[in-house]
Amino acid sequence: MGTRVVCRVRPPSCRAAAPSPVSSRAESSEILVASPATASVSPGGAGNGSPHQPSSSPTQTHAFVFDGVFDGAATDDDVSRACLDPALHDVCVRGVNATVMAYGQSGAGKTHTMEGARCVDGKGLIPRASELFSNPSLSSPLPSPV
Repeated sequence: MGTRVVCRVRPPSCRAAAPSPVSSRAESSEILVASPATASVSPGGAGNGSPHQPSSSPTQTHAFVFDGVFDGAATDDDVSRACLDPALHDVCVRGVNATVMAYGQSGAGKTHTMEGARCVDGKGLIPRASELFSNPSLSSPLPSPV
């Protein structure tokens, strides 16, 4: 299958006062991040009395493209079907190694994605994978070897 990099956008918390600077475009596998414009200045024209003019753009938008994008409305099941199931298929059917990992800054939702929600009956990727190996009847039947 090769290496795939997928981004899951964490939904805004109920405590968030400001709107999120991150938006996603799942159809194009793109994340847009708005950041305050740097205090860039452009040289002023000769004789206008001002050596520098401040940039007129209040924010800058940066686009990042991934192999897949999940917006804040994506469920653990959506992520599992798109990321975990193909990896487990490669391990069980093709006999290859696979790794599913979460990476990001503090509070980005890594534990939620990998372990699941602690306040509701949500299962993250680790319990789903463990369930498959502890109770093989839960998985779809694997094709018989030829």
